[in-house]
Amino acid sequence: MPTPRAWSLAGLAVIAVYLTPPSSSAARPAASSPSAELFKDAKGKADAEVNVLVTNHYIHGVPYGLAQGLGPGAVPRLASILRDQGMKSYWRTTVQFLNFVGAPASFPILREFIVDRFEGEVDFDTYAAISAAIVTMGPLARISQPAFQFLNKGIDPSWWNVVKWTFSYSKSEKRNIQMSRNCLNALASSGMDEADHVLTELVRTSSQNRYWGELHDMVDAALKSNREIIKEGFDNNRKRRDADGGGKQRR
Repeated sequence: MPTPRAWSLAGLAVIAVYLTPPSSSAARPAASSPSAELFKDAKGKADAEVNVLVTNHYIHGVPYGLAQGLGPGAVPRLASILRDQGMKSYWRTTVQFLNFVGAPASFPILREFIVDRFEGEVDFDTYAAISAAIVTMGPLARISQPAFQFLNKGIDPSWWNVVKWTFSYSKSEKRNIQMSRNCLNALASSGMDEADHVLTELVRTSSQNRYWGELHDMVDAALKSNREIIKEGFDNNRKRRDADGGGKQRR
């Protein structure tokens, strides 16, 4: 089993049901309008599509273009899956879709999952999903200032003392450092000028950072990756990665 530190830079709402109560026990139920039936049918198909895509296996992570095709309307169903213990083995994929569908509404769902939901020892599937939720947050940070600020704060390992969960391979300060590395990984994939400023400042103040020894390699790699994406253009970079096989499905 690969350690979380080994994951590469490249790699990595319940649906509301509205019921209309009858006005009286003797009242005849009103027939559904054609538009309402069409909406229900479309919504059901959309949920079914989310279920199929989330339960696929992607060798190099979820393709960005595939998630964009679902769009923000998929967020409620994705959030529902993320709360379903029976779908735990698919949480790692679900968080990637939430980061990629293009919806700022994904961030509060992901933050709660990462920071507030768990206490005590978590299992590997949960830890992997938490890590993936952070590592793949770069695209969400582009459209959500709270997501960007979350990553900005998270590059300081001491910030992670707020979480109450542990993982056997990454306890205490090791956990905090790994979570900060995950945040740096996310900034590396954002293609944001703001991320470049944050990373450059980390280098400038490195002599004052007691964690620099554990973070400097990731900071250097993140600066290089983010600048390459800025130069290429974020959308062009994502299209190329998808075309090159990033996110290839494993049958």
